[in-house]
Amino acid sequence: MDINYALILGCSALIFWTRHSSYFNNPERLLIDRGEQVIIRPLHASSWFKWQWKTVTKSRVEKIQRAKGCISLFYGSGHAIDMWISEKFADELFARAQKLFPQAKPISVAN
Repeated sequence: MDINYALILGCSALIFWTRHSSYFNNPERLLIDRGEQVIIRPLHASSWFKWQWKTVTKSRVEKIQRAKGCISLFYGSGHAIDMWISEKFADELFARAQKLFPQAKPISVAN
């Protein structure tokens, strides 16, 4: 029974560390500029694995929305990609998104 508690505690610590680590929440790791394309890693766990990586064309993103812990990139069709991030890194990621998608309209939603 004690090993279960140790496993749960270890997993919880690992999740907490990745959620609040500047390495995994670095805007340059979450939004990777590839010329006319941007690779998006929407979750901090995407930095470990190649899970859920998305590639978008810069010209297709029309709106960037910042809400508490979430940056959303909207296409003209209404579809969006949400990037969940620790609140202390959200401003940096929002600024990086504005730099990579200069034609997109930035919006901040108050929470």
